[in-house]
Amino acid sequence: MHFEYRLNHRIPVLAWLLRVRPDGKALVEHGDWVETRERFFCEGAWSDSAFASGAFADASVFVGSGASLDADGNLVLVTATNTIERLQILRLGDEVLASNSLAFLLARSGDALHQGYKHYEWDFCSIIDGIDRYVRSVPTRAGRAVRLYYHCNIATDRSLALVEKPKRRPAPFHSFAEYRDHLFSQVRDLCANAQAPERKHRFAPITTISSGYDSTAAAVLARENGCRDALTFAAPRPEFGDCDDGTPVAGKLGLEVRKLDRLSYQRRDDCPEVEFLASGFGGDDVIFSAFEPMLAGRLLFSGFHGDKIWERTNTKVSASIVRGDPSGGSMQEFRLRVGFLHLPVPFIGCTAHESIHALSNSSEMMPWRMNDPTYDRPIPRRIVEEAGIPRAWFGHSKRAAAVNLPPKADEDDMRKVMSPHTIEAYRRYAGAIPIYRGAREKARWSAMHVLYKASLRIVWRMRRWLDVEVRSDAFVSAKYARLPNRNYFTFHWALSEMRTRYAPAGERIDSMTGGGDGTTGRQQAIAGARSDVDQVR
Repeated sequence: MHFEYRLNHRIPVLAWLLRVRPDGKALVEHGDWVETRERFFCEGAWSDSAFASGAFADASVFVGSGASLDADGNLVLVTATNTIERLQILRLGDEVLASNSLAFLLARSGDALHQGYKHYEWDFCSIIDGIDRYVRSVPTRAGRAVRLYYHCNIATDRSLALVEKPKRRPAPFHSFAEYRDHLFSQVRDLCANAQAPERKHRFAPITTISSGYDSTAAAVLARENGCRDALTFAAPRPEFGDCDDGTPVAGKLGLEVRKLDRLSYQRRDDCPEVEFLASGFGGDDVIFSAFEPMLAGRLLFSGFHGDKIWERTNTKVSASIVRGDPSGGSMQEFRLRVGFLHLPVPFIGCTAHESIHALSNSSEMMPWRMNDPTYDRPIPRRIVEEAGIPRAWFGHSKRAAAVNLPPKADEDDMRKVMSPHTIEAYRRYAGAIPIYRGAREKARWSAMHVLYKASLRIVWRMRRWLDVEVRSDAFVSAKYARLPNRNYFTFHWALSEMRTRYAPAGERIDSMTGGGDGTTGRQQAIAGARSDVDQVR
């Protein structure tokens, strides 16, 4: 196989779409900041090897996405080693299409979401149950299936058969020093890779920081690798009381901190929620839109997944990357447009979760335990305290900054968390869509809803009388917990709007072969991205 590159200045700078044909041609349409070489392309950075090697398929840590040719000339598509981002693949006739953007994939295939299918967000969010249990595909309007891939490599040859291959897994960690050294070495490699001189576009570190455990530990690792800039939110959600401001800790670490209003998006008139809702993960990360002016060309450190990988009392310890929520997952379209990479630090080595959890509960870590049954993370506490931060400055109560966008809530709830312009635009879209496709679908939903509520009573009795742990959706899926209403179509609406971000195929596209320098048109790309946001109004 061989790559042929076509640069499109109008699409987001880190977006790409690969069209693989049986004749061995792999045509890549890409934005301005995608790195293109003869044997690989990527928008990402990795550990264990130099950038020039293009060996991200074998890396212990890889952020972003891309594809490469193996020693036999076969194609290998590569996902991030976290489960915050995914790749999507669609068969179209005798071709295979793959992209780091679902909107891009559907726009180029001429397909769309199935308007009557109400379970998209449920299907996408199933990844929080782990890489062994998530829904593997979602339907399209034309009756096709878009395959979803997380934390894996996907190999194919001229037969276009797709073979999923697992990521490389770390050995168990036996001591804090061993685990800490692994974190620091992987971050060091990744930062060096992100700023390699062979790159056309480099990514300097920047970190989130708060008064909690996870982002604070991530900030320490970032600081050790040249980071000097930090971002924090001015206030948490009201139910969490005190401010989650990480300014004091940032100052102690020698970081210059920018404090921003997490709800500033609600005062905008360009529907900023759209690109976050279009992920299928609910859009809770829309608060990160406040950081947009500081993120272009940066490698963003965050603490997503620390609530599971570092929590001492976590009961869901697994090598399958079981999460508690999809936080961090709704930033992909935002990230591709703005132009930054995202490193959620707790995902490093996370498939060795059993050993990390054992370490958290070991006698070695006893001095850093707080013995709080719901919020006790001795590993990040030790990382931060050994960096010189006083114990009283962080990690004493749970707080959160993300908003809970309620795609299935009533309109009064939507007004609390979404901008007026967004609500109005969505109302115009959803007003003409019937909630049910007929009496049969309505009757089925009603029946499943009743069965779900009945199943909860059975689960409760099993837990109480038999003393066994049973999932609440063991008998009937929780996707039937609520009856549909007019707000079930926020994802359909957002993705339909996002398609306008991707220029029609062949329009203003420069043809390239090999590596092409890809450096022209940066200003056009930025201007195009901004104009595309304006089109979402």
